[in-house]
Parts: sequence; C-alpha cells; structure tokens
Amino acid sequence: QTAMIQTVVNRRYNSRKPTWVTLDVRSSKEADDALSAATIDRLKDGALAFYCNWPSHRRPMEARDESL
Repeated sequence: QTAMIQTVVNRRYNSRKPTWVTLDVRSSKEADDALSAATIDRLKDGALAFYCNWPSHRRPMEARDESL
C-alpha cells in the first residue's frame, strides 16, 4: 500500500495537482517512516499543515462496550 501511495503522490506532485492528506502520526520522523521521507517532502512542499494536539476520543480496548 505504501508503494501505491508514493506513486499517487509522485504523479500528482509532478502534474502540479493539489493533494489533501491526513496522517495520524506524532512526529515528522514517524511520517517519514510510514510513507518515506521523499513522499512527505513532496506533500509538505507549499503545504499548509495543522498540528492537532487534543486528547483521543477513543477508549482502551478493555473499556469498550462490545454491545455497540
């Protein structure tokens, strides 16, 4: 899947098309590890990035109600 994402991002970048991406990562290094530094670099070029630092709404697995 990572190779497919890299291909799509690279093609859109080379065609100068906008690309909207959201990532659930805690750091730039984690993003680089997930998608490769080159892909993240392409996504960051001219980008407006938002860092959302709020608590997760998810509960730990053992606390979930299985009837939902």
